[in-house]
Amino acid sequence: EKPQYKNILLNLENFTASGDEQNLADDLLAYNDVTGVSSTDVMIRSFNGVIDRLDVVIIIFIVSAGLLALIILYNLTNITVQERLREIATIKVLGFTDAEVTSYVYRENMFLTIVGILVGVLGGTILHKVVIDIAEVNIAMFGREIYWWSYLLAAVITAVFAAAVCV
Repeated sequence: EKPQYKNILLNLENFTASGDEQNLADDLLAYNDVTGVSSTDVMIRSFNGVIDRLDVVIIIFIVSAGLLALIILYNLTNITVQERLREIATIKVLGFTDAEVTSYVYRENMFLTIVGILVGVLGGTILHKVVIDIAEVNIAMFGREIYWWSYLLAAVITAVFAAAVCV
């Protein structure tokens, strides 16, 4: 069969002004056989605009997650101390000083923070893969690499929050 041509690809290296592209698009659309014209430059600008707005949403999520982590760490520390008042009192009766008891609670919090960081790195890596697989569409592919400094930054922020709770 004779092929039916439905698309034409034009390379417009000489059209530097967006007005020239728009005039060409208007001229092409004047033909009855032309139903649509799309420019890769316009699609790229549109996509970059979406990504810029997405960056703002991601920052909001990161700040919200940080605040949630701070609140959870604070509440867990308070609950732990309240539930273990008898144990802490027993330790104090045995002759431990306030500084030693405080150090005992802080060491436990730091151990749990380290375990939480390790579990969070593993869970975050898996969650990143799942989210990227779900979010990708045919016209856009997102980066799959997680940089080493992202892990370091997450660990440092978590440790700072844990230290703030201890203070």
